[in-house]
Amino acid sequence: MATARFPGARFVVADLLDPPAEWWGAFDVVVEALIAQSLPASMRPTGIAHVRRFVAPGGTLHVLASARDDGDVVEGPPWPLVRAEVGSYADDDLRAVLIDRTGNRWWAEFRRPEASGPEASGPEAPEA
Repeated sequence: MATARFPGARFVVADLLDPPAEWWGAFDVVVEALIAQSLPASMRPTGIAHVRRFVAPGGTLHVLASARDDGDVVEGPPWPLVRAEVGSYADDDLRAVLIDRTGNRWWAEFRRPEASGPEASGPEAPEA
């Protein structure tokens, strides 16, 4: 349906728990909307870790999720996220710049700094 509506766009379907390796660090903008909350608690950390790894140096991750309070019991799916789960999208260099709860929704933005050092200028030339 999306291809018919947007014929010039490219759509790819993949498994979040086993994504293509070429997606690691490949995207300037990643939007995670209501995905992690659809995963059972045992799978959620892996899904969140994979989403964060998609963000390229200098890139941004936007997260939209349903919210719940610590201690709330939800029959789900979906299982709305608690604050700590939203915060877990951050890692050593993917930093939260906004985590906001408005009613029953989380809105969050994370940014990865531009690459620095030798890897920022691309691959090294092979030795002669």
